[in-house]
Amino acid sequence: MYENEKEIINFETGLNRFVGSKDLYITCLIKFIEDKSFDLAKEAMFLKSYDKAFENLHALKGLSGNLSLDLLYDCCCNIVDELRSKKHNNLDKQFSDLSNKYYKTIEYIKFLYTNK
Repeated sequence: MYENEKEIINFETGLNRFVGSKDLYITCLIKFIEDKSFDLAKEAMFLKSYDKAFENLHALKGLSGNLSLDLLYDCCCNIVDELRSKKHNNLDKQFSDLSNKYYKTIEYIKFLYTNK
């Protein structure tokens, strides 16, 4: 179902960040599904409220980095850098790409760890 699973979640690195506690790591991955940073960023992008988008995407970047959600993290880095530099030329395309990767990540976490 997922061709590049290791690109979505780098489980080995994530588990190391959680000092080998698999249960805690999985609990945090499941909690990530409930986080509202993406939804708030999406709303802010729609309203062209780029400071608010930056704030929420920066939070999403931190979460995805700490959980070793590499596919999403890399995309967050790009758009956060763009927002930080006040360049808004490619934001729609970048946010569309980020959205696709976010939903792919959420779908994969649900597939692996929940009954939803």
